[in-house]
Amino acid sequence: MTSARRLFAAALLFTVAACSQVSPPGGAQPGLGAQAFGTRQNDEVLALATYQGGVYAVGNTKGSLYAPNRGDTDVFITRVGSNKRTVWSRQFGTPNADEAAKVATDTSGNVYVFGQTGGALARALRGSSDFFLRKYTAAGSTVWTRQVGLEAGETPLDLRVTGNSVYAAGRSGGEYVIYRYTSRGSLTGTALLLRLPNVKAFGPRRVRARR
Repeated sequence: MTSARRLFAAALLFTVAACSQVSPPGGAQPGLGAQAFGTRQNDEVLALATYQGGVYAVGNTKGSLYAPNRGDTDVFITRVGSNKRTVWSRQFGTPNADEAAKVATDTSGNVYVFGQTGGALARALRGSSDFFLRKYTAAGSTVWTRQVGLEAGETPLDLRVTGNSVYAAGRSGGEYVIYRYTSRGSLTGTALLLRLPNVKAFGPRRVRARR
């Protein structure tokens, strides 16, 4: 087993073990086991989220894990149910490097993947990389994809879903920003939190994001 596959197995084993500490309705334990998967190329799990006794895993692959590789690093997402079986998996990307960073679910079971892309995933690339945010239904259908950036190298840092709002936080060059989207994919606000290296120049203040 390659080191990448061992990473997959260890990461998922840790997460599903944590999931088993929380009883679903009725008191039954999910009882998920380790799920190992991967290709002969470089694969890695970057983030995990739980839903109804199962787990979502997102990460990156340089191989053809669930679809033909687009040319560099692709993003993947897979859903494993409480019955230990894979419910669905997806792989997507551009001919350039694309990387997942965070994953989160809402109360309806929809799942959001936040990361960075080096290509035109949802619109023309600006700068060296852009943020992307993609929404899937619980059944694995793509609902929408958004790509946004401030003409600098983007580094995704965190993702939160609260009610009908989706908050994606990251670093754009020397600035830390938060994007707020509705569950329908509309960008409703952008806040500048901190500008480096002058740590005294922090907000929030609204900045114009280039969509």
